[in-house]
Amino acid sequence: MPEENAVERQQEFVLRTLEERDIRFVRLWFTDVLGTLKSVSVAPAELEAAFEEGIGFDGSARASPGSMSRT
Repeated sequence: MPEENAVERQQEFVLRTLEERDIRFVRLWFTDVLGTLKSVSVAPAELEAAFEEGIGFDGSARASPGSMSRT
């Protein structure tokens, strides 16, 4: 499929760029189900597996809105 080829080329470009520029961490940003911005840092060595398998994390370990102080 042409779409899969494009994704593979983009992934290869990202991995090559990380190596060429000696990038140590990649920060991935996303929103939770309530629309709050969150992020996770990934080492370049973990990124290829992340492209294939995704990234899992324990959501219960993240700060909830009720546990954060509001100013």
